[in-house]
Order: sequence, then structure tokens, then C-alpha cells
Amino acid sequence: FGPCEMHFSEEGIELKIETVDTKMSWKAVVRAAYTGTHFLLYPGANQAYIVPKTKISAVDVEELERLLKANGLL
Repeated sequence: FGPCEMHFSEEGIELKIETVDTKMSWKAVVRAAYTGTHFLLYPGANQAYIVPKTKISAVDVEELERLLKANGLL
């Protein structure tokens, strides 16, 4: 997989990788975690989306934390 573009909203996550556009509700995320440098979003036991905090703005980091907490994932 190459670089991707992710958008987070109240409805869920929109993921764009080259020619693929996928939308996933927050209910589809089974678990989430965060470290000092990354968010880890798990749509399944053996799959994770890794979101480097350095690739998103401080405002977006706060918004993603809020969305994860609002959906019971943090």
C-alpha cells in the first residue's frame, strides 16, 4: 500500500488510496489506541490504520481524539 488520504467526521472515516475510496462508520472500528506519535485504528483483529500525528494539524489531532472518545474507542 502507498500513501493514503483520510478524512474523519461524525459519521466515520473516509479513506482514499489511489483509485479506491472507502467509507467506514465508527461502529466498524473495533478498537483504537494512540501513542505519543501515532493513532492506531483497528477495523479488525489483524488490520490497523496507522495515522502519524506529525502528518495532521494539532487541531485535527484534537478533533480525532474527540471523535474517538465520543464513539467509545478511547
